[in-house]
Amino acid sequence: MKCESIMVSLSEQEMVDLWKLKMGYVTPRRDCYLERDDDVVVDELLRQRLREWYATQLLTAPVHLLPVEDVSANCMVAVEADGAVAVTLPGCVVRPVAVQISGWARAATEFHAEVSAAHLRQSVEWLRGTSQHPVAIDCGSVLRLYPGAEGLKPMVLKAQCVVRPADGSYQLAETLLGKLPRE
Repeated sequence: MKCESIMVSLSEQEMVDLWKLKMGYVTPRRDCYLERDDDVVVDELLRQRLREWYATQLLTAPVHLLPVEDVSANCMVAVEADGAVAVTLPGCVVRPVAVQISGWARAATEFHAEVSAAHLRQSVEWLRGTSQHPVAIDCGSVLRLYPGAEGLKPMVLKAQCVVRPADGSYQLAETLLGKLPRE
């Protein structure tokens, strides 16, 4: 049984303050006063490190610990000459989680690389994905989906993706806060 993690949304300054507290840069003592003149430099260095850490988490952490949105309304769809459907994802997408187009019985949840054996199999009619077992090839900001819908231009029914928050906040499960770097 998987426990649901509580999702939090923190501003960049809140993340910097939290990390400073965790690393011992800030002491909770209130009985003395300490004056520093390097605080701005330290904050900027921590901001850069936090941005790198968060970008890595968005790419590698388990999906249930990250912000996932359905971006299907913002996708552009094109049918390619080989019968594939090319779905262009919006710029906020870090990685896809599940995608489904009209005509498919279920969503694709595994995303293969452009140079994978799964991608090569799509060029052979008898090895190509089916509506019961669709195949999604991740080409960066474009997903190539097999099989394409016959006849009309397909619609994206579902495009769940890990997204980078538009407001620059850090949205993540509380359990990931325990993985903040200790350096």
